[in-house]
Amino acid sequence: MIRAVLADDSGSIGATFFNQPWLLEELLPRRKVTFSGKVTIHLRFGKSMSNPIWESAEHETVTVGKIALVYGLSGTLVQKTYRRLMQVALQEVAWPDDLLPDESRACLKLLPLNEAVRYAHAPEHPEEAEKGRTRLAFDELLT
Repeated sequence: MIRAVLADDSGSIGATFFNQPWLLEELLPRRKVTFSGKVTIHLRFGKSMSNPIWESAEHETVTVGKIALVYGLSGTLVQKTYRRLMQVALQEVAWPDDLLPDESRACLKLLPLNEAVRYAHAPEHPEEAEKGRTRLAFDELLT
């Protein structure tokens, strides 16, 4: 177990990390890091987070500060790694032609396939996630 105090100009909060010994080399004093997680308030100990997601502020974030999608996982793959892989895949993929004709898509108010996949896996707003999910669900039912 590793306990840390996270602080910025707005104040401080405690964080507890379990089964992550490598964090002793990563979470160094004064290193700029971005955290995300559920905050709990204890009457005696104040605000804290348990196993928050964290990313270095030196690079573009994959999860922190974004809509965090939850993927079904297997083996030792963790959510953060899966999200990073999806981010790379979305940048590198060669999109196939959309099999749904433009007229049908317009009539049904559905997104093009490439937009739907991007919205479903990297939404900036909840509405985008829903629009992407709707198109992918339509394709699944159509198939």
